Amino acid sequence: IFEMEACSNFVAQEWKKHECRNCFQKKDNHSGNQATITTDSTVSSSMPDKKLNSLSPNKPNRKFSKHDDEFHTTLPKPPSMNRSRTSDTTESNVLSVGSNLDDIHSSELIPCRYGVNCYRRNPTHFQKYSHPIEFIIEPVAVKLVTGLSSEQEIKLHDTNATGADGLNQKNNNEISSETIANPEEQLLQQQYDLQKHIRLADERLRASMADSEVKFKKYEEKIEALQSNLIAMATYHQQLEHALGDELDKREKRELEKKRILSIKRDTPSYWGPNAFEQPYREVGIQIGSAEFNIISQLLNDTIAVHDHKFGTIYRKDPTEFIVTNIHRVQNDKLWHEYCFKKEQIIEKHKGELKDCASSKYLKKYSFLTPLLDINANEYWLFHGCDQAILPFLLHSGYDPRVSSLDGMFGGGFYLAENSSKSNQYIPCPGCGANSIFTGSGCKCHNQENILFSIVLYRAVLGDVHVAREYDKNKYRGEKKRRVRRPPLKDNDILYDSVLGESMHHGGNLLKYREVILYECGQAYPEYVIKFRRSAENSKPPAGVKNVKDRCYDFLRNTFKLRPE
Repeated sequence: IFEMEACSNFVAQEWKKHECRNCFQKKDNHSGNQATITTDSTVSSSMPDKKLNSLSPNKPNRKFSKHDDEFHTTLPKPPSMNRSRTSDTTESNVLSVGSNLDDIHSSELIPCRYGVNCYRRNPTHFQKYSHPIEFIIEPVAVKLVTGLSSEQEIKLHDTNATGADGLNQKNNNEISSETIANPEEQLLQQQYDLQKHIRLADERLRASMADSEVKFKKYEEKIEALQSNLIAMATYHQQLEHALGDELDKREKRELEKKRILSIKRDTPSYWGPNAFEQPYREVGIQIGSAEFNIISQLLNDTIAVHDHKFGTIYRKDPTEFIVTNIHRVQNDKLWHEYCFKKEQIIEKHKGELKDCASSKYLKKYSFLTPLLDINANEYWLFHGCDQAILPFLLHSGYDPRVSSLDGMFGGGFYLAENSSKSNQYIPCPGCGANSIFTGSGCKCHNQENILFSIVLYRAVLGDVHVAREYDKNKYRGEKKRRVRRPPLKDNDILYDSVLGESMHHGGNLLKYREVILYECGQAYPEYVIKFRRSAENSKPPAGVKNVKDRCYDFLRNTFKLRPE
């Protein structure tokens, strides 16, 4: 084992008095005892041995730490103090340094009672009390106490630790003079540190604000981009909807052109109400005494004419009055759609110039008893009478000229009349089944005044009407094996839309009262079903064409705001 040689000067250790602290050899191994220096020479003068070892039982064994908050919140950490010890110091240096340090401690500071175990950290404590060499003081605390620089603090601590490190008396005096704390410089240093801290905090705040502004601008740009994208998407959606609507319209038109179907208006009369087709089929009862009830009832009675007392009689007399018991308006979605389609087809066929054709001018001169509803299509109200058994079929499914009787004067068609009494002749008695043109004359029932009958008021689109003044059986009815099922041809080989069998009153050669014949489905719509009783007691002449139509026009214009012209 390596064993250090004894040095020339014996310096006793603090706690082992018989060993040298420089060479760790015993005192007997040193050659000269006259230069022996003990550690007590530097410490005992300012701090008695009994005081060094006296510790308060109530105080903890503490040393200053670099983690203490009081000395590290505002001041930067100075460089650590390195203690250098030399074993080759001369005897004179050791003696001189030791004596100087002894003078400093004894003349200026009072020894601390806790010694190396001192737990105090107040700077004023270190200005008033001295501590042993082994006591480790925190560099920051030393700086607050002494006001020395880091290098000076290291020199001071090395001097206290070694007692002889090559410093002479002059350097010790300089260090002693610099240990005097200057309160003004300390205050300036603290202000400087505070300003530096404030400046750093301000710089950090400004940097944070700048970073926030950059982020805010980025977010604004993103929001603007999202808003522009949203507007673009909305615009695209609108354009797509328009394009889709146009494409659907074009496709629908193409389909209609393929099927030769016209786009039609399905507007119902205003007096039908807003929810006319809430159900596919329904019969709306008209209130007795209402304007609608009164005008239909008047129209039925004011178009009664005198006949031959053969058909549709009461006790073998022609009725002079129809006592209306109730009226129902028929709202059939299917039949109304077919009727509107046929009406638009006729208007389109004549390119909107139907009112200028010859038949329209003729009807204007020799007008019907019933009112004109639409001059652009020659639409009129006309009556139809039939067997009560087939009435439900007409109201739900409509008439079908294909199954109509071929024995009529104008072939197989659907017959209508302007006179309610003429249509009444085609209604057989519901009791005995007689008393009609098709079933024979005379009713065999009792209490005939209490029998209820039904007649239908149709909307009929006549279009371009063929007026048959001179009746030709072969032309209008046809031969027995070749009955007529269509209207006659025009000079340009185009069919008329309907036929009017003219009465003798207007220049006809056979019929007493007018007849209108339709040959296609959907050309008439059953708008009203009127239930009535026949009466021959109140004899009164017809009111005349003008009075009937004036009342109807007043009903249409003022009551329901509907103008036929």
